[in-house]
Amino acid sequence: MVVALLGALTWHRGHAYHDAETLWRDTLSRNPDAFIASDNLGAILLARGELEPAAKHFEDALRAKPDHAEGLDNLGLVRQRQGKLDEAASYFREALRCDPNFPNAHNNLGTLLAQEGRTSEALEHFEQAVRLRPSFAKAHQNRGIVLERLKRPGEAVASYRESLRFAPDAHEVEKRVAWILATDPDDRVRNGPEAVRYAQAASAAAGGNDPHALDVLAAALAEAGRFDDAVRTAERALELAGPSAAAGAREGAAARLALYRAGRPFRRPAE
Repeated sequence: MVVALLGALTWHRGHAYHDAETLWRDTLSRNPDAFIASDNLGAILLARGELEPAAKHFEDALRAKPDHAEGLDNLGLVRQRQGKLDEAASYFREALRCDPNFPNAHNNLGTLLAQEGRTSEALEHFEQAVRLRPSFAKAHQNRGIVLERLKRPGEAVASYRESLRFAPDAHEVEKRVAWILATDPDDRVRNGPEAVRYAQAASAAAGGNDPHALDVLAAALAEAGRFDDAVRTAERALELAGPSAAAGAREGAAARLALYRAGRPFRRPAE
């Protein structure tokens, strides 16, 4: 009888917990002060874009535990997505006051600071994030982006490589690093064969039909001295972009194509 009773209870709870959202809602129906359940349910709603319902659950978590760094950080994400940047920053900073070694909050505050153009401050937080969690691919990517903005392309490449080491399918990162390796005016930064590898992976992931990925691949092929391949790839990129592409983008792509036809690689202007 004991075994039968335990089995029945397990079945009943298992039925209620058929997915994570049901689990956390069921937990909160029995214990409204379960702050981890509130935070986890809020995270599910945030991922679905239900911002205000998510905020309510994060606020419930913080009423139960005001120093809950994850809840503060999550509420900051909601406010950031709502465009309430000052409020978002205050939540991220409070999360870091509660837990100075919380890499997510460093990354999120860095993203907000970069959004506001405070690039050097953002870099400090991304560097803290990757120091605390070396496998934090998104923070390595964000660090690379701000290093590009700070005109430090060699360091940006190194950061993108680290991002790809931990998230090898991040194809936007592949395009970014390939573009630098193919087009940077500094000979010490460029690496044609490596640029081709990254650009080919990004283009293949898009089924060979992404004009931007093909434009990057064409630049990489030209840097590697494969001008016939570069011409064919650049022509395909222009064809796919079509007349609806922005005039400036089409003009830039056409100018690069002309270089490849002349047997010359493209170099970004020195800044």
